[in-house]
Amino acid sequence: MAPDNEFHPIGEAAARVVDRLSFSLNQQIEEVEREIALRKKVYPHQVARRLMRQSVADYHMARMRAVLETLEQLHDQRQKDAAEKPVGD
Repeated sequence: MAPDNEFHPIGEAAARVVDRLSFSLNQQIEEVEREIALRKKVYPHQVARRLMRQSVADYHMARMRAVLETLEQLHDQRQKDAAEKPVGD
């Protein structure tokens, strides 16, 4: 949980609720895909304005794509495990 003195743009009470939420694997994948799409729009402008080097943008995009790949592999494995689980277990 965040320190009490940390700023929460959604408000303290809402931040406490969000801290207790759990998100499905599909929701996590959707969020990472959203973040990648956002970065694809933002990073070129930051590079053009010399606020970020291209190598740094590439590095962060590669890391986020790795997160997505990991989540997708986990999702696929869970689906495979569920399909292989004997009925009645």
